[in-house]
Amino acid sequence: MLKSELIWKVYYALLILHLKPYFMRIQFSLIQEQGVKFAIVVVQDSVVLNSFESNKVISQLTPYFGVPVVLLGANNHKTYGKESIVRFLSSVNVSMIQWKTADV
Repeated sequence: MLKSELIWKVYYALLILHLKPYFMRIQFSLIQEQGVKFAIVVVQDSVVLNSFESNKVISQLTPYFGVPVVLLGANNHKTYGKESIVRFLSSVNVSMIQWKTADV
């Protein structure tokens, strides 16, 4: 093994160890309604109430899902995201949504 390959492997291992505390388990649902695909992700209520934090979380999760992401407050069930999707979700009973979990 070349020295540069070993250095990169060690660097990658250290990077993973450093990032491990930032991995989290999320609850989400992927939905397709009227030809529109989107993801709903459950977050702490405080995130949905803070537009800066909400936009940050959405920008981090959108590449993971590959579709628009809407955030749902875990307890208050307030939503944040693309206005047309938020409007649609206002008529949906969240207990009827099929939820999944994933580690990201």
